[in-house]
Amino acid sequence: MKRKILFLSLLAICIAIAAAGTLAYFTAEGRAQNVITTGSISITVVEQQRTDDGTLVDYPSDPINNVMPGMEISKIVTIKNTGNNEAWIRVSVEKLIELNKENPAANGVTADPALIELKLSDSWVEKDGYYYYKNPVKAGESTAPLFSSVKFAESMGNAYQGCTAYINIYAQAVQTANNPAADGDVTNVAGWPEKGE
Repeated sequence: MKRKILFLSLLAICIAIAAAGTLAYFTAEGRAQNVITTGSISITVVEQQRTDDGTLVDYPSDPINNVMPGMEISKIVTIKNTGNNEAWIRVSVEKLIELNKENPAANGVTADPALIELKLSDSWVEKDGYYYYKNPVKAGESTAPLFSSVKFAESMGNAYQGCTAYINIYAQAVQTANNPAADGDVTNVAGWPEKGE
């Protein structure tokens, strides 16, 4: 009898183990992928010219010739926010005059870029060689003109005959998000890139 009980006990244990081994478990596995894309700050310098009939056109890519002292040429420079976020904008302007080496009156003369006068807008404030736009610029919008014309000083003498003048515009932008103008002064905005970055 003891053997029978032992045999039945062993049989019950084996059946229990076999049954436990054949149990199926439902399982599941999940995965979540969270994609976060940062915004962008992007700008374009826009140069236009007002024609004699008042039409606004793109500034010509060819040089403007036969400019005389005292002449004023229409050149309207704005900055367009082509990114998808609001931005602060600042601009530096480099004026250069390259004298004509074949002009004998230019010998020994150092060109004075101050003879190129820009008709600046009051929508900008100047500090440390930069012009800062006073207001943030929304995505897709443009600044008011930095300047609307270029005038060659009447005091340009014979040394400037045949010279070439250059006006180089360097624009920078920085986000307005989490970057307020400290004390309402746009020149104190943080994060401006170094020139040439």
